[in-house]
Amino acid sequence: MEQIMSRTQIREEGALAARAGKQGASNPYPEGTEARKEWDRGFILDRRAAQALRIATAAVVSKGMARRVA
Repeated sequence: MEQIMSRTQIREEGALAARAGKQGASNPYPEGTEARKEWDRGFILDRRAAQALRIATAAVVSKGMARRVA
């Protein structure tokens, strides 16, 4: 029996793949389907969030180091 997943569940599946370090090409859904688009959205949004966190962390660390030097 085929299991039906919500858009939210499919996006979360893509986000989990991003967190696991998988490539976007690992999307299991066929080209041109809504499921593929949702998985990609979850994957891309998670990657962007992780990148933003790395940038913010680096800014805080470098700001803290500048205070120590001054």
